[in-house]
Amino acid sequence: KADAGTVSSATGVGVAVAINQATATNEAVIASGATVSASGIILEAVMPASSATNTFSATALSGAGSSEVGIAGAFSRNDVDNRSDAVIRSGAGITAVNDIVITAQNASQSVATALPAGTIASGSDLGVGASVAWNVARNTTRAEAEDGARLVSTAWIRGRSAGAARSSAAMSGSVRLPSLRSAPMALPSRASISA
Repeated sequence: KADAGTVSSATGVGVAVAINQATATNEAVIASGATVSASGIILEAVMPASSATNTFSATALSGAGSSEVGIAGAFSRNDVDNRSDAVIRSGAGITAVNDIVITAQNASQSVATALPAGTIASGSDLGVGASVAWNVARNTTRAEAEDGARLVSTAWIRGRSAGAARSSAAMSGSVRLPSLRSAPMALPSRASISA
């Protein structure tokens, strides 16, 4: 959070810049070349609680006030790469008597805010204010047995992927740049699967 408070002088300038660059990775992997034999296999990359949410935010608050000239600016950028992957890699061999379950889960909220703090840009001769909020959120949720993985089960082989993402940008002025890419995937691909 960046906060440029109100300035009191003949010329007041208040500028705030907030940049949040975040990478979050939740990964459960059975590596290439691994051989796993078990009565049942559960591979999970999930949230710690069913109501949990990863939250990413950047906030810039600007303010400028003066007796003659006031200039204010706020820039907020929130750039997020958020992944949750449960993957059986190519070349892994998995054998189970019971179910093989691959689960990935991801919930996130991304917010960029650029606003005036208290007083907007003001001055008796001139008052200028501008705010830019830029929010880029890349969210990937993947439950997959990659090409070339070998899965054998006498019961069920299941892949489950659940993703939820919210993205917003709030600002005072004329530029708002929200961007959200969210991709939940459950992919058996071309793995060798026997059930």
